Amino acid sequence: MKIKYFREINKKFFLILFINFCVILLLFHNNNFYVDNQKKGVLNSSNVLGDDDRVRITPTTSYPWSKIVKLRITWGGSNYIGSGVIIDKNHVLTAGHCVYQNSLGGWAESIKVSPAIDNGNEPYGYAWVINMRTYTYWIESQYTQYDFALLTLDQDIGLQTGWMEIYSGESSDPVYRGDLNIAGYPYDLDNGQNMYWCYESGRIATENNHWYYLDTEGGMSGSPVWFDDGTNKYILSVHTCGNDGSGSNHGTTINQNKLYAINNWIFVEETSIDKPDLASGTNDFASFNTTIVGAGITPFKTWCDVHNVGTTPSGSFIISYYASNDTIISEEDYLLGIAPISSISPTKYKSSSWSGIFPENVPSGRYYIGRILDINNNIDEFNENNNINYISPTKILVDATPPLNPTSCIQLEGSTQNNVWQGSVNDPFFSWDGASDVHTNVAGYYYYWGPDPNGTSTNFITPSSYDPPAVSSGIYYLRVKTQDGVGNNATWKTLYIFKYDDTPPLNPTICNQLEGSTKNNIWQNKVNDPFFNWSGASDTQSNIAGYYYYWGPDINGISSSFTSLNSLDAPIVSSGTNYLRIRAKDNAENNASWITLYTFKFDGIVPLNPSTCDQLAGSTQNDVWQGLVDDPFFNWSDGLDSHSGVAGYYYYWGTDLNGTSNNFTIHPIFNPPVVETGVYYLRIRTKDNAGNNASWTTLYIFKYDESLSSVDNNSNHSSIMKSIFIFEVFVIIALICLVSIYQFKKRLKS
Repeated sequence: MKIKYFREINKKFFLILFINFCVILLLFHNNNFYVDNQKKGVLNSSNVLGDDDRVRITPTTSYPWSKIVKLRITWGGSNYIGSGVIIDKNHVLTAGHCVYQNSLGGWAESIKVSPAIDNGNEPYGYAWVINMRTYTYWIESQYTQYDFALLTLDQDIGLQTGWMEIYSGESSDPVYRGDLNIAGYPYDLDNGQNMYWCYESGRIATENNHWYYLDTEGGMSGSPVWFDDGTNKYILSVHTCGNDGSGSNHGTTINQNKLYAINNWIFVEETSIDKPDLASGTNDFASFNTTIVGAGITPFKTWCDVHNVGTTPSGSFIISYYASNDTIISEEDYLLGIAPISSISPTKYKSSSWSGIFPENVPSGRYYIGRILDINNNIDEFNENNNINYISPTKILVDATPPLNPTSCIQLEGSTQNNVWQGSVNDPFFSWDGASDVHTNVAGYYYYWGPDPNGTSTNFITPSSYDPPAVSSGIYYLRVKTQDGVGNNATWKTLYIFKYDDTPPLNPTICNQLEGSTKNNIWQNKVNDPFFNWSGASDTQSNIAGYYYYWGPDINGISSSFTSLNSLDAPIVSSGTNYLRIRAKDNAENNASWITLYTFKFDGIVPLNPSTCDQLAGSTQNDVWQGLVDDPFFNWSDGLDSHSGVAGYYYYWGTDLNGTSNNFTIHPIFNPPVVETGVYYLRIRTKDNAGNNASWTTLYIFKYDESLSSVDNNSNHSSIMKSIFIFEVFVIIALICLVSIYQFKKRLKS
């Protein structure tokens, strides 16, 4: 009992001592003996990048939200959620780790797919996954480059929702860095019961991975990252990972090889034994609109009916129309054009037609018009031999011989030359000759007049001359295309290039001095033999011919000196300011105004040091002992520089008669610290704006002897106060300890 009693007493005693110790710490804290510990930062690993930009989507049944699905995944009796997107009637694209994870035992046990869930509601019902595929690279090594998967559903739920297409571009395609979208079912918002969408920009893409600034969270794995081209929305990548330290989330890029794999996986699952069979209709429903055409000029139309005599829909295909010398139509004949056909149901037909300008590559002659169905054999048919036919017995006549264009052209107003700049004639008049046609006469000319060297137009005239309106500065092309009596046209030809320029050129905008290192309008002392090079001069019309230049001390100087170069090697200069002035000239003799291109400032003369210096604190004299002032303040007269001006002063303060330092000030003042008995030297070295330095000079000798004056000494005041404070603290500690011992003895007696 006694041992227990003493243990009780010891516990209370140490508790009292602990409380007293805390009081002491508080006292020390209140007297600023300790500094608060800095707060430690909290590491944030969230996938939401900055502000959360995710927006809930409701309702979810419109495009494209109906294609976004929620995955409810079972692994080892535990439930997980993910996201995905429908890419055809019964397939979903998602992340590989939504279907296979080594840490969870491999393949998921079951996956329930619900499109467009909205607050837990399933507007399209749900489907179960009956097959899962992903890359071997993901299964064996979990490489994030291959973290994607294809799910096969037990029903064609995509026929209700529609689906989204995949875009597989080069990683350098700017679409990966443009405006992007993502949607899925994050667990941190509404427990994954609602769809959330984010719209942000992409960051970068590689062949296999794609980084973007879209906000995501767990549950959005497998979400599609897509872009909108204004008409359709295309999947670029599958979201798989959060922020990897790059400040962006990322996913798996669906490149071309992955897209091939996806398509092949889907193809393998198609086991239908039915086939379509395309057959060309009879000539009762096939014909063309005219029997005479000009190659490359005449509008032409041909049409026919196409039947599907197979047992399944045909799918879309192409009809190719040809002109042939005989009734055996083949790819070796002249292709007129192609026409797409949408799917044709079994036993039904659709009408097809092609219209356009009759091709100019068909030679003159008489031709059958024929057609070939599904020329690339994209459709697996019962019979591939009933896809070719021709329209009999009528032939068409093709005239494919164009006329010859004019061979010469002159400008009759004033004196100008073809393709030569001038500034005197702006209202030309043209005449030409030499046009001909081997079959019929020349009917006239399509003509173009304007700034496009390849310009064309529908303007047509019959005379062989043209009077255009007056022009402004620029290059103008007179181009013609001769037409014969049956509508054949020659190719466009430029007859005359008319160049007129009454606009002065633009002067150079940049000038560099290449000898040593100098800057425009900045003083320096290193280079006195400059070499200039300039750029930026331009002339939108006749181009730069050269430059008038002036080099000298006149800020407004001009001269007749001329150079075709964009450089000048100036002569050696003495200290002072020289101006390089330029006036650009173009090839039409127009001149710009004079401008100063470079102000060259050279100063090779050192500045002069200050001549006087005053000590302003109390009354002292240079180089005279005194005991009244121990905290001097100096002010000196300005240094002098005849060119670049004074930049400031290096100064030395100390006991060295010849002292120097790198201390620098731009002001002619100096306030040194309080001194002790001794001799101090204020030494100065003036620097100018070109970098020239004067020699060191002693401006003031400050002599101080404290024995020459009585001074109150209060230097111990602070130490005494500190000692009193420490003494008070220890008295408090002693009192607390005495009280604690007294209480301890009192309890022992009781």
